[in-house]
Amino acid sequence: MWVAVDRLSEMRHYIPCHTMMDVSEQAEVIVKQLVCIHGLLITIMSDLGPQFTVTFWGRICSRLGM
Repeated sequence: MWVAVDRLSEMRHYIPCHTMMDVSEQAEVIVKQLVCIHGLLITIMSDLGPQFTVTFWGRICSRLGM
């Protein structure tokens, strides 16, 4: 289970995960599940380290054509 929380509204999104996802798959899920509801993300908080966050942002930007 992957939990994403919108810090402004405190709305929680529970995303089922049956296998380990790589960064590209996680970015795809975020775009499909959260960006359509809340709009483009301003910040990402993660306990996986700064390397993950930088790579994750890069994948989201490339997925959105930035």
